[in-house]
Amino acid sequence: HRRSGLARWITDTELGAGALVARVIVNRVWHFHMGRGIVGSIGDFGTQGDKPTHPALLEWLANDLVENGWHLKRLHKLILMSQAYQLSHEASRSSEKRDSTNRLLSHFNRRRMEAEIIRDNLLAVGGILDTTMYGPGTLDPSMQRRSIYFQVKRSQLVPFLRVFDWPDTLTSLGVRSTTTVSPQALVFMNNPQVYLCAEGLAKAIRPRLEESLGAAIRELYLRAYGRPPSDEDLRDGIGYLESHAGQLDEALVDYCLVLLSTNEFIYIP
Repeated sequence: HRRSGLARWITDTELGAGALVARVIVNRVWHFHMGRGIVGSIGDFGTQGDKPTHPALLEWLANDLVENGWHLKRLHKLILMSQAYQLSHEASRSSEKRDSTNRLLSHFNRRRMEAEIIRDNLLAVGGILDTTMYGPGTLDPSMQRRSIYFQVKRSQLVPFLRVFDWPDTLTSLGVRSTTTVSPQALVFMNNPQVYLCAEGLAKAIRPRLEESLGAAIRELYLRAYGRPPSDEDLRDGIGYLESHAGQLDEALVDYCLVLLSTNEFIYIP
C-alpha cells in the first residue's frame, strides 16, 4: 500500500505533511485569485522564502480547508465571496503612500488574465467558441476550441499565446510573468481570428440595432465587459455609429474590434 500510504501521509495534519500541504495549496489558490500569494514565494515556504503578509489568515484558511474535507471548490467560493476579493482596484493616496506594493490588500490588485483565458474569452464573446469536449488536440492556431486542446510542440508554439506570456513547457512554473509589449496590441489589431470574433460579436448584437443604437451598445458592453456602458461610453458609441450610418455594418464590426482590444477586456477589474 505504498501509494495509499503516501497519500495518507501527505494529508495527515498530525503525523504527516498535511499542515504544510494545506498552507501551500491555500496560498496557491489565493495567489490565483488575488495575483499575489499570502506568501509571495509560493514555491518556497522555507527559511529563504518570503514571510506571510497575513499569517493568521493563512492559518485560518488552511484549518478551514482541512476541517471541511479538503474541498477546493468551497475554498474558491470562500475567497471569491470575501470582502478582500470584492475591493475596488482604485487605491487611496494614503494607502499608496503607506503600502506602495499593496502587500496589505487595501485595494484589489489589477491583474491580466492568463493567455489561454484571454483567447478562450475572446472566442466566447465572439460567439465562435467550439465547446466540443474531449478528443485529440491540434497544432492549428486557428482552432476554435478551448486552448487546453492545443498540442504542445516546442518548435511550433501558438503565436497568440506566446505573445501573452504562455509559459515555457519544459519546466514547472509557480508564478507566470506578465509583460506589456507592443506586439500584444498588434495581435488584437491584425490577427484574423480576433477580427472573426469581432464579426461574430457584431452579428450577435445586430438585431438590437432595430430597437436603437443605444440598445445595441448596451448589449455590446454587457457581452464584452459584463457591465452596462457609462453615459460617456454610450454617447461616444452612438456618435461613432451615427457618423458611419452609410456603412453601419462595417462600422459596427470596427467598433466591436476596438472594445475587444482594450485593457478592460483582458484585465480583471
